[in-house]
Order: sequence, then C-alpha cells, then structure tokens
Amino acid sequence: MTTAMWYPSTAARLLATASSDRTVRLWEPASAGCTLVIPVHHAALSLAWIDDRLAIGLSAGILVIDLNADLFMTELRAALG
Repeated sequence: MTTAMWYPSTAARLLATASSDRTVRLWEPASAGCTLVIPVHHAALSLAWIDDRLAIGLSAGILVIDLNADLFMTELRAALG
C-alpha cells in the first residue's frame, strides 16, 4: 500500500487505499473488510477525493472514478451487501 484516504462523508464510511500492485481498494472499516478491488493500469501512488469522485495518481497519469456512476454504485452496493 502506498497511500490511504478516508471518504469525507458521514453517510458512507469508506477507506480507499492505493498500491503499487496496480490496485485501488475500498474498505468498510466497521467490518474491516475490503469491499471492492479496482484494477488500474499502472502503479497507484496517490489518492484524493473531489466531491464524490476518487482521483487516483498513477505512475503514468491520473484516473478519476465517479462514485455516483450507476455501474460503480451497483458494484459497491453488491459488495457491501
């Protein structure tokens, strides 16, 4: 793991972690479990929350994921049960 960042919302308690193994993981702290693994194309070096978007600094560029996107929310809800 290279970095971690809390999701700044009182409604959703999520921790995002970035890693040089080319993954970003979302964790649900209450269960201490990983709820979603997001594969990325390069080593993930940094994270920042911008409203409901997760910006991921990669070794070759930046990836921004919209947490309100229908597909993403469907996967996250399924992972959280």
